Amino acid sequence: MAKSYAIKLAPSAIEDLKEAAEWYASRLSEGLAARFIKGVDTTLTQLADVPSRGSIRYENISCTLVNKFPYLIHYEINHKNETIIIYRIFCTFRKPLWE
Repeated sequence: MAKSYAIKLAPSAIEDLKEAAEWYASRLSEGLAARFIKGVDTTLTQLADVPSRGSIRYENISCTLVNKFPYLIHYEINHKNETIIIYRIFCTFRKPLWE
């Protein structure tokens, strides 16, 4: 079995994750916020095992959906160091920052 890649979250991704979890907890339910975090964790574990599971969107930035939630993880694969850098975790319903 191949070695899993290390996952590193950029500060912007950590902030995205916190904001999304707080949104789910404050507007819907605490249980849903916990399920969202678990969905992100599961997706990141799968990504560590199969870095190519997402699709390339912008030059060398790939994206993959969070399991069971409308969030897209934006990441870059560094094959040399066997790491994946998570840059952002965006809600697919939100308008992109650049529009």
